Amino acid sequence: MGTALGIIVGAVPGLTGTMLIALTLPLTYTMQPAHALVLLVAMYVGAVSGGLISATLLRMPGTPAAVMTTLDGYPMARAGRPGRALGLGIGASLVGGVVSWLALWLLAEPMSEWATRLGPFEYFSLVLLALALLAGVGEESRARGLLAGSLGVLAAMPGMHPATGELRWTLGFPSLNAGFGLIPVLIGLFAVGKIFTDLFC
Repeated sequence: MGTALGIIVGAVPGLTGTMLIALTLPLTYTMQPAHALVLLVAMYVGAVSGGLISATLLRMPGTPAAVMTTLDGYPMARAGRPGRALGLGIGASLVGGVVSWLALWLLAEPMSEWATRLGPFEYFSLVLLALALLAGVGEESRARGLLAGSLGVLAAMPGMHPATGELRWTLGFPSLNAGFGLIPVLIGLFAVGKIFTDLFC
């Protein structure tokens, strides 16, 4: 039941597994701790998997994890194969979840020790690697992929610095102290872009 509820919530753009867990957490106070934990994990996993439904059919990712599904799933759905696209997405989500769980079980301890030794140079290198990967994923132009990644970095700049607590790029607006939320930015980028494409094409 938790997985089904998570899939339904994840399929709605703007709703995430974190929101679902926050709303249903009071209901778990009367449950056994193990049962409550299983329910919450099932809802979260279902929500992450459910995000591919709207990403495939509407080109609006339901969750941040489903952003890349819009590159392959939506064109397949437009080509008249939405069932196959959804089936492949759900199968890939299952395989990815099992492999990720095994990797976490085996590598959590050594990776946590390695992560504590990362410094500013390593973080900067990881950001450059992410931008290079975004440029390579761009279907039409690498410059456009790089520009999209740079705009994402720009959208992440306003708000409080996670390490020092210093305010950056707020321009004196208190509403920018917390920065831009990931979900509103994603909905704005994908949903508004899709609306303009449908209006003018």
